[in-house]
Amino acid sequence: MEQGQHLSVLLEELQALCNARKSGTLLIVTDDNSLAQFLLEDGMIVAVSFKGHKGEGALQLISKIAFGRARFHQRTLLARTPSLPSTEEILLSLGSMHAEGGTLGLRDSPPRPVSPRPVSPRPERRSGTSPSQAMLTPEIRAMLQSSLASVLGPIASLVCAERLAQVTSLEEALDTLTRAIADPADARRFRDLVLGRRDSPPRPVSPRSERPPGAPPSQAMLAPAIRAVLQASLAAVIGPMASLVCAECLAHVTSLEEALQALSREIPDPANARRFRELVRRAL
Repeated sequence: MEQGQHLSVLLEELQALCNARKSGTLLIVTDDNSLAQFLLEDGMIVAVSFKGHKGEGALQLISKIAFGRARFHQRTLLARTPSLPSTEEILLSLGSMHAEGGTLGLRDSPPRPVSPRPVSPRPERRSGTSPSQAMLTPEIRAMLQSSLASVLGPIASLVCAERLAQVTSLEEALDTLTRAIADPADARRFRDLVLGRRDSPPRPVSPRSERPPGAPPSQAMLAPAIRAVLQASLAAVIGPMASLVCAECLAHVTSLEEALQALSREIPDPANARRFRELVRRAL
């Protein structure tokens, strides 16, 4: 996977967003696929989250990031963090703390670890049990991500990658993903979608069936299955940030060739860009 930008560069991007008085969520995906989030309101940092920690606990962990890839999303994906230091304090402390390899000089309280809930060892859903007690099979994980995407958009893949890493039951997954949704109404809608679709997962579609007879792969229209191939191939090169890149770059493209060109421009390393195109052509 292609290495991301140094933390100092990511902090410069955060500073630029603050200076431009932007509102939305800055997402940073680290090289180990962890997700850091900064919520901005009119250029002010009002919430921070990383690896299950909020506020200063998250800031201390973020300062240890070596490399990552950043993307700004103009949606509120976090709830406000109470008692957060000022934006100037956060930016100054993150920069100095990363340079010195020390700890955040704001308060003395260490980050509080999040205690995982006990998980039932049941290997599968038993007859008569609630749907929320089912194990997290790949099909259920896909359904969770699809339902979350209906509420959060393409950021859902990043949220699922981070929050479901140590989760093994649907009940626990519902709880942890619901906490990632700031709007209570959207959180309820997400749970309703999951529990309503639990027993009817979507059928996979072959990307080959979408190509018009006789048309070369590069002229195929961007059917949903082809978009899925593009995103999966891009994720193999740049990681989970691929979902956001695809959402932005493919909004107005209608042909595979145009999509390949747009997505290839998002890959700085020419060798990785060629590998991405080859992965797509093999899949199609």
